[in-house]
Amino acid sequence: MNDVLTTLASFAPNYLATLALGAVCAYLGIFTILRRIVFTGAALAQAAAAGVAASFWLAALPGAPVVLLGRFGATIGSIGASVLAALALARSPRRGRSTPDAKVGVVFAAASALSVLFVWRSSSGLVELKNILAGDVLLSSSSDLTSLWFGVVGVALLHAFLRRRFLLVAYDAAFARAQGLNVVVLEQVFLASLAIAVALALRAAGLMLVFGTLVLPPLVGLIVAPTLFRATLVAIGSAWTASLVGFCVATHYNLPVAPSIVAAQLALLGLSPFAGRALEFLTLAGGAAALALGLALPAFAAERVERATPTIAGSPAPANGHQHADPRQRAFDERVAMLANLSLPEDVRVRAAADLERLGDLNAIRPLLEATGDPHLALVERARQAVVALAGRGTAAGTEELRALATGPDRELATLAARALAELDPAQALPLLVERLADPSVPLLLRDDIHTYLASRDPDSPTGYDAFALPEENAAALAAWRAWAKGDASDPPRQQN
Repeated sequence: MNDVLTTLASFAPNYLATLALGAVCAYLGIFTILRRIVFTGAALAQAAAAGVAASFWLAALPGAPVVLLGRFGATIGSIGASVLAALALARSPRRGRSTPDAKVGVVFAAASALSVLFVWRSSSGLVELKNILAGDVLLSSSSDLTSLWFGVVGVALLHAFLRRRFLLVAYDAAFARAQGLNVVVLEQVFLASLAIAVALALRAAGLMLVFGTLVLPPLVGLIVAPTLFRATLVAIGSAWTASLVGFCVATHYNLPVAPSIVAAQLALLGLSPFAGRALEFLTLAGGAAALALGLALPAFAAERVERATPTIAGSPAPANGHQHADPRQRAFDERVAMLANLSLPEDVRVRAAADLERLGDLNAIRPLLEATGDPHLALVERARQAVVALAGRGTAAGTEELRALATGPDRELATLAARALAELDPAQALPLLVERLADPSVPLLLRDDIHTYLASRDPDSPTGYDAFALPEENAAALAAWRAWAKGDASDPPRQQN
């Protein structure tokens, strides 16, 4: 139990973010179910995902404003795409045979296809698509969490003033129109608030958790509670109870958090037709306990800070030795340890490399470079992509760090760094790589890999080099490679698949 509490305390901001997400999505879900627009919420969430994917694709284009897109592009893209989708889905007079649910289907299908296409052509690839769909709330950046809290507060204030009108429109639009209310504007405002909340929640937790919380906890509330007010409280309590249970289960059994929370929501929904009032009491009590725990976690973390860093069996200690690091630093240390743990499955280490890129810490460059010497090709490729993305993110510090490593005393690490640097600064990296071909201190298989890479850049590149041959047998080939490097270094780097 202490280990679970320690891990929860390590990620207290992320846990509290799931409570905020649960409150706003469960509350809005009541309206979406009453208005029979559940799949409108799904379409808005998918549109937000498409906006995120588009931002990754734009960031990879030549000449893109990397700093702006890197920091704000995903949030801007998700909000912009979801709000545009909300405006497109707002009710309008029916024309021809088109129906409102058909428009929802069009938006959902288009956004789903665009999400895959944009991410497929981005540098992050399918790993980022998995992050969008499944999400990992433990790796949400501080900016994502801050944006989520601003969105929650904004939606709460808006609905504090307009809740009665929204309910009237949801129950009986014709009566609301007879009362002098502008139903079309109110619907557009509601959908816009739903779109913003969904977009910000998706950035923090992923599509799965957002849509699950929009549907499952509100259904629990509407099934077991006799009044709308109590149904709303039960929905929020159900979302918070599932967050607590999901976090604890995921921590104890080493499972992803978002699917664990949705599974807990499904379990509560499965009990709702049978438990009745008992489930109403259980969800309210569980929600209160989840909130109380969330408020108490910072104090618990302060008392147990010496034991607060998550550990992995058989993994090395955190790379930077910061015992008093914040949750984001702990997440960084955990991913570095996972990356270096050769006993873990390859896909777990690939995900760790992708997570380190998402965290955006330049200290990840060195451990990621070391991972590019791994025998698993998928890990090598993903780690190298992460190094290039981190070093080329628009700040000179990353590229300078890569240059320093490429000229450092550790020949194997320097060779791996030069290989990554070739994607950013071929003028410096290619001559370094050619010299590594002649360096017997560089591992033989690594020299052979570098030769294969250099040959892949140019079909007219020199031939005759053999990493397994004696140095004197490669003398002529090395001279040709040196001459080639001087001429090729001025060419732009070619995209490698």
